[in-house]
Order: sequence, then C-alpha cells, then structure tokens
Amino acid sequence: MRPNAVVDTAAIYACARRGMVEEAVGLLREMEAGGEGGREGGGLPRNPVAYGCAINARARGREGRRAVGLLREMQEKGLEVTEVHYGAAINGLN
Repeated sequence: MRPNAVVDTAAIYACARRGMVEEAVGLLREMEAGGEGGREGGGLPRNPVAYGCAINARARGREGRRAVGLLREMQEKGLEVTEVHYGAAINGLN
C-alpha cells in the first residue's frame, strides 16, 4: 500500500478528536518514517497540517509542554508555523 498524506493526516485528526494522544503522535512519526514496518516508498513529505493535528492532540490531552515541543520540531524541520499552530499549543498550556 502506498503512503497517502491525506489519509494519514485524517487519521491523526480523528485520534486527536477522540483524545487518543499517543496514537495521534505515533501516526505522525510513522508517517514521516514510512509507516509500520516500513512502507513502500519510504516516508511522506513533512506536513504542517499533520503536525497541527498532533499539536491539537497534545493540547486536548493537557500536554501543553509537549505540544510546544512539536512546534519547535516543526521550526527545526523548516515547516511553516502559523498562528493556528501557536493557538493550539497555547490552549494546551491553560
């Protein structure tokens, strides 16, 4: 099966909505690494939308510091961090 950023990002979003924090972040990691057991074609391009969903999952789980850690990771990888990303992380700090 070929990797698909839209499907993977939707799965991260669904996990975030259900409060499945570790699953959401785990999917983000799998997405970048190439999937469970290594997917054909390797990982997917870095995706700010997927990161936003993972940040939201951390925030919903009251893991604000870890959400900020994902923001820093985005910056280190050269991804565009928007006010939406910052807002989600700040919500986790409240």
